[in-house]
Amino acid sequence: MGLSDYEAGRTFVDWPDDVLELIAALGLERFAVLGISGGGPYAVVCASKLPTQVTRAGIVSSLAPLDVSGVLSGMGWRNRLSFQLVGRQAIARRVVFAATAVSVRRRPDRVLESGVGAVDKRYLDRPGVKEILVESLSEAFRDGGRGPAWEMGLYARPWGFRPEEIRIPVHLWHGEQDANAPVSMGRHLASVIPGCQATFYPGEGHLHFIDRLREIFSAVCSTD
Repeated sequence: MGLSDYEAGRTFVDWPDDVLELIAALGLERFAVLGISGGGPYAVVCASKLPTQVTRAGIVSSLAPLDVSGVLSGMGWRNRLSFQLVGRQAIARRVVFAATAVSVRRRPDRVLESGVGAVDKRYLDRPGVKEILVESLSEAFRDGGRGPAWEMGLYARPWGFRPEEIRIPVHLWHGEQDANAPVSMGRHLASVIPGCQATFYPGEGHLHFIDRLREIFSAVCSTD
């Protein structure tokens, strides 16, 4: 969550208004959006709610609505437990994420490693990659666990909008061995978003995008 103020009661559908404020400050009229992992729903809601401003959307290793049958198939037990139990219990979320915030302050590298699937471990050995991910994790918990706890609740309940209503070009990339956001989630999104251009990578996990950023940016920022 970084330096963002906590906003009680916010939903995914509130996000496009924040984006509109940002693009107004930047003097932009049209723009592309890209969401990775838990950022996927935010890119999808912009594609759905801002069709005249958003040119293209990219969703990478994205979560899908959890109320869809079968989307948790293939998810690691730790994440499955988090979404199915902790995600649906407000008190449990606050307790778990308060404890996680303490752990992140003390040993963010250990917290990161515990959440990375076996197929993705090799990426942490790349120069600079682990450091970037640790910094990102630390920034998420900069102000404690309240924001991340609320975020988990958003993922665990219906999104509040329909990806089926998207009318702009959407590109999707997903690893077939993803244990954090299983490929069943990517396949669901690809099936319901009209005209979605989906690419699935056998043998790849959640962090496959690290080797494909140039390809991803090129597709999302294309003006064709």
